[in-house]
Amino acid sequence: MKLLIFDRVRLRLSLNYLAVISLMLLVFAVGVRILFDRILHQKIIDRLSVVAENAIDNVELDEDRLMFDRELTDRHRMNLSIPVLSPEDNLELFDFKGNQLSKLGKLDADLPLSFQNFQQVRSGDPRFQYVTLPLVENKTNRTVGYLRASHSLAAIDASLHKLDLGLIGGIGLTLLFSSGGAIWLTTQAMKPAEDSFQQLQQFTADASHELRSPLMAIVSNTRVALKYPAGIRAGDIDKFQSIESAAMQMRRLTEDLLWLARNNGNADRSPTEIVDLGKILADAIDSHQAIADLKQIKIKCNVVENLLVLGDELQLQRVLTNLIENAIFYNRIGGSIEIEIQRSRRSILVRIEDTGIGIATEHLPKIFDRFWRADTSRIQWEGGSGLGLAIVKDIITRHHGRIEVTSHKNLGSCFTIQLPISDLNNV
Repeated sequence: MKLLIFDRVRLRLSLNYLAVISLMLLVFAVGVRILFDRILHQKIIDRLSVVAENAIDNVELDEDRLMFDRELTDRHRMNLSIPVLSPEDNLELFDFKGNQLSKLGKLDADLPLSFQNFQQVRSGDPRFQYVTLPLVENKTNRTVGYLRASHSLAAIDASLHKLDLGLIGGIGLTLLFSSGGAIWLTTQAMKPAEDSFQQLQQFTADASHELRSPLMAIVSNTRVALKYPAGIRAGDIDKFQSIESAAMQMRRLTEDLLWLARNNGNADRSPTEIVDLGKILADAIDSHQAIADLKQIKIKCNVVENLLVLGDELQLQRVLTNLIENAIFYNRIGGSIEIEIQRSRRSILVRIEDTGIGIATEHLPKIFDRFWRADTSRIQWEGGSGLGLAIVKDIITRHHGRIEVTSHKNLGSCFTIQLPISDLNNV
């Protein structure tokens, strides 16, 4: 029997596994992309440096004016191939002020000369890579101009685009196959824990079931002895009463453990019975009125019948009984309990507010944990098992509802239940 909690853990582990794999693949893809881009650009820079160095031999200085030799300019004018250039290359000649003097090549790669960056990249479509070399006069050792070689990056951009598509496709396929692997791995990893939990659950159910009979025998015998106290010494009556109280507390604990063990595996089974929540609440109040009177606690309620919900009558009765018992036993003598039930278009709200000892704000997130108690003041009711609120929340969740609590220390608590309404209420 699969448990809902293990399904959630399995899903969380699978998502975490995929998240880690995705992060690793993303880092790998970005690293490959950056490395590939730098390698290609460095190859272009190295090639342009060689082109510019070879072209320096074809630059002439005539009366402080730089120019390409006649052979290069003639071939350029006649649209013939230039030996030092490829069709994707340009050569530009600048004076020492950065003014363009001459240009060889067919591509539109104009860009102002930068004196700070001799390896420029022009953005746009297409992009260009530039490498600039200074021209130094041998005799005076002064810079008389600059020679700049440029190359179109269209081919590199196309290659990078193909690489991006390949990386994206590879990551997608990897994640697709990894998702299947994640499900299989998490299933295998959770199987021992799930088996152990089921064994523990079965042991709890068996132990609770087996304890019911001896506990009933203890309770029955102590009650018989207390009913006919003639044969009991006066000092032993309190001991028998303590035995009965402890046996009743153990019985309640075993009943709660048995309920949890039997119902934890059925969290995915939705109730299908139409029940009247108002009637269930009225019956729960009536059955606890005598106990409330003993503590002089006044119960105020506005119970409305014919409020239909889709649920299990016994389970909902257990919820309301548990909350009313808590409101009584953790209340003060002479206190009050206000119970209000409201109906909206889609849900029914039940609010149970008491004037009891309350719960500290920092403890509120834990009150639905099993066996948790805020402090010793919450143990004043010896009949409690520490599982009541855990069972309440489990039942409400099973009914696709929710339960909320607000409380203030020494002022009281308010539990609010919201359950989805049945369509029959609108008929």
